[in-house]
Parts: sequence; structure tokens; C-alpha cells
Amino acid sequence: GPVKLFYVTQAFRYEKPQNGRLRQHHQFGVEFIGSKSPMVELELITLISSLIKRLGLKAAKLHINSIGCSNCRPAYNAALLAYLEEHKDGLCPTCKERMVKNPLRVIDCKVDSCKEIIKNAPRTIDYLDKDCREHFEQLQKLLTEMDIPYEIDTGIVRGLDYYTKTVFEFVNEEGFTLCGGGRYDNLAHEIDEKQDIPSAGFGMGI
Repeated sequence: GPVKLFYVTQAFRYEKPQNGRLRQHHQFGVEFIGSKSPMVELELITLISSLIKRLGLKAAKLHINSIGCSNCRPAYNAALLAYLEEHKDGLCPTCKERMVKNPLRVIDCKVDSCKEIIKNAPRTIDYLDKDCREHFEQLQKLLTEMDIPYEIDTGIVRGLDYYTKTVFEFVNEEGFTLCGGGRYDNLAHEIDEKQDIPSAGFGMGI
């Protein structure tokens, strides 16, 4: 390694699709397997940037965030849960369940009342440990050097536990997400406990 792969496939959502998403859809994606370097995220983002320009989607902008890792996530989850408990009455029924099972997923809720509560919630980037903070800072430096404009958006999260550190989306001027990706260093370990293979990638709907 590292190994670089891509796929083009039809996919199915088994949970309730969010507004504007299809139960059955087609997408393509790229997986970069075997490196912990922020250069991986830079290469993925550069690829997407080039593709978006070739498609003529000039107003698309990169949004990035860091959600930390298993070392710093517990402290953040505790702070977030304490905040959500104070505002529990204003949360939608789904988020009342999410806050118990996986409080990070509440950040991604699209219900207006929940979005208003989340505006003042603790931010993941304020709870990063040294390694995650340096990784995020290095990625920002690389993006600046490559002249790729970006915005730190702490509302971007991935609710699955195997996601770590960088998460990102490309968003058009109407606020529609064109594609999303991130780093998932814990995915291989979740599939096979003997494996510890850092990975990152993205998916884009066709």
C-alpha cells in the first residue's frame, strides 16, 4: 500500500431517506487505503475540485471539520450530551433517541428546532487531542498552499464510530451537498479486529 480504488455502483438506503435523497440511487466514490497522512485528504479534495470545475459547477465550496478520534471523542460526547440534556424538550423524537445512542448524530439533524439548538452546542474542534489538532492544522495549511478555498463547518459530522479526524463536503451556492467524504481509520478494525488500516474516501451521487 497505499492502495487507491474507485467504484461506480447502484446503492440502496435501508433507513428513512432524508429530504431530497432517493431510496435507490447511483453513486461513485474513491477509497484511499493505507496512510494516515493528511496528504491523503488533500489528494481526494484536489481530485473532487478538479472534477467539479470540469463539470462547470463553479460556485461549489469546500467545507471541512474534524471530529477527533477515540481518544478525544469521549470528552466531547460527554459535553455534548450534557448540553443536549438541558435542551431535551426542544429536540425532535428521533434526536431524543440519538442523544442516548450516539449524541454526535444529533448535530446532523435537519429538523429546524434541532438545528436551532445545535447552533450553540459544543464543537468537536474544541476537544481535539494533540494528534487530531495537528492533523487538522496541517490539512488546512496544505489546502491554503494548493489555493483551495475552504470553510470550517462544525456542523459536518459522521455519526458512525469508525469515522475519525477529517470530514468534508462540497456544497453549492444553494446549500446542496454535492459530495461528502472523510477519514475512517477505524473501519477495517470494526470489520476485522486483527486489522488496523487507516483509510479515507468520498462518495458522490450521479
